[in-house]
Amino acid sequence: MKLDNSFDKFFKIISIIFEKYYYPPIKQVERKDLTKVGFAFINFIGFRKQCFIKEFVKMFSISPSTASEHIERLYNTNYIYKHPHRTDKRKVMVSLTDKGLELLQQFNKRKYRLLRERFLKLDEKNVKNLIELLSEFL
Repeated sequence: MKLDNSFDKFFKIISIIFEKYYYPPIKQVERKDLTKVGFAFINFIGFRKQCFIKEFVKMFSISPSTASEHIERLYNTNYIYKHPHRTDKRKVMVSLTDKGLELLQQFNKRKYRLLRERFLKLDEKNVKNLIELLSEFL
């Protein structure tokens, strides 16, 4: 089997897993003031703790103005706060507020539960193989 064909199959499977286990928790904790992109930003900030706007541009392959619009929306709905960098006051960083942290925790609990339910249905051999294969990506 050609590697390109194998990768296409792998990518399709990963995409389906992402749709099945990432988006349902979003829908369960979805708020009218939050888009999927906003949720992705909150998740990214939660992972990084604090970020510069240019990091969103790079990570999500979006323009600085688009990143700024999403950041501003999250700021106006009190999911994030802005603060100056410690050494360079011209640079603005963003971090999660208590409201943003609470939402991220709700999301992660639901995501964990959904993945765990599926994981526990696997037999021991498949669990071992899955962990070994996924470890190759680290």
